[in-house]
Amino acid sequence: MVPYFPAVFDERFIARDITFENTAGPENHQAVALCLGSDFSVFFRCSFKGYQDTVYVYSQRQFYLECDIYGTQDFICGDAITVIQSCNI
Repeated sequence: MVPYFPAVFDERFIARDITFENTAGPENHQAVALCLGSDFSVFFRCSFKGYQDTVYVYSQRQFYLECDIYGTQDFICGDAITVIQSCNI
């Protein structure tokens, strides 16, 4: 898989206080803000903004705490084991 959007596949990725945004809009269909295939990744107080499929939890295990996830449809999609705690969706 070669994504056409930001992607993370390394283990133990940590992000804090950062915004991931895709501004492609409806004319470009799916607008993933971030694709995650990293094991044991953690996101703390991050924002994810996209049009469709905003956060693509592609695979592995991920944790989101106090994050904001925005979009118009299918905000979170994929097959990963994901814990989303105290987040705004």
